Amino acid sequence: MLGGFMDETRAPHPASRLLLRAIPWIVGALVLAGWFSVQAEGGYFDPLLFGRVFRDRTLPEVREIVTTEPSHEFGYDGQFYVQMAIRPQAGDPALQAALDNAPYRLRRIGWPALCHALGLGQPAAVMQVYLWSNLACWLALAAWLWRRLMREASWKNATAWTLLVTGVGLLSSVRCSLLDLPALGLVLLAAAARERGRLGVCALLLASAALVKETSLLGLVLLWPDEPRRWRAWLHAGVMGALAAAPVVAWTAWLGARFGWDLVAGHENLALPGTAAFARMGTILRDGIAAGWARPTLWPLVTWLGLAFQLACLLRWASPRTHLGRLGLAFALLLLCSGPNVWGELVMAVPRAVLPLSVVAVIVAVERRAAWPWIAGHVLIALHGWDMLKLPLLRHLL
Repeated sequence: MLGGFMDETRAPHPASRLLLRAIPWIVGALVLAGWFSVQAEGGYFDPLLFGRVFRDRTLPEVREIVTTEPSHEFGYDGQFYVQMAIRPQAGDPALQAALDNAPYRLRRIGWPALCHALGLGQPAAVMQVYLWSNLACWLALAAWLWRRLMREASWKNATAWTLLVTGVGLLSSVRCSLLDLPALGLVLLAAAARERGRLGVCALLLASAALVKETSLLGLVLLWPDEPRRWRAWLHAGVMGALAAAPVVAWTAWLGARFGWDLVAGHENLALPGTAAFARMGTILRDGIAAGWARPTLWPLVTWLGLAFQLACLLRWASPRTHLGRLGLAFALLLLCSGPNVWGELVMAVPRAVLPLSVVAVIVAVERRAAWPWIAGHVLIALHGWDMLKLPLLRHLL
């Protein structure tokens, strides 16, 4: 051991190596089983989380495909994005009526429009594409992270991978058919392109990610020049950054001019650093003391502590001189400045909003060979994820 690092340079025993290779298959099978169990309990389209309150406002195509009564009262955001995929025309009155906040949702037109194209505009096919897209993104991301984190095969690295890919941020996007995971995938592809020196590809991927989720623009820190003392490097980075931001800026400007900036911007999404986070912790503690530490009060506490741990992990191991380090620190700033609307009743919204922070926190800890406590602490984020997707064998224990 040296400076808190653990020496794991010795090759694992053949039997241990075989078990390590089985881990991604086991975890993948558990997540798939959990996803299908959610469908079996709530109906095939349950991961889209349609709500009874919005039933009469949904598009006619949706009412023809999903004929059963929704099992949730209000549902969740996936019900709106899938309808954007079916009719990705911002000026469509029926679509505007179907959405809870049309201009706010329409900022994120990128992934629904892609699903519309992949489904050839056929409502049933589009809904299938959108329904499966998060699961496909999770499988692709899990495979990419396994290759990156297991460059040096060890149980510690395999544990880090498992806790990362089963975290509440990733699995809530899968469970509820949201846009956070597709946006994360594009941002990580942009980071990989930047590490290879491909600024143009990086900018293109960031432009695509921003149209999926606007906070992906924080990934512009990836374009920071490798030689900051050269003005030409800054000029090149500035041009690439402007090109990356232009599509989402132009699209948002059009939405703002058409619907009004107050609706497009959202409400209380940002706040002074730390104010909303600590106010939420106060609420969590009061609720827990008053009602007891059952699921509704326990998971917000565990997730809050998990995010605090990942922030500490990032600050301890990430370097602002690296591309990934800057990406993680940018989303750490977003975590600190998230407002009451993000820290609301469903704390899972926060880990989804800062998914790049979680990924970078784990990657840098593994690559810096952090000691076991810096790896095991990520279980705080994973526990709620296991419960949310109702993973087999764990559903009756958590």
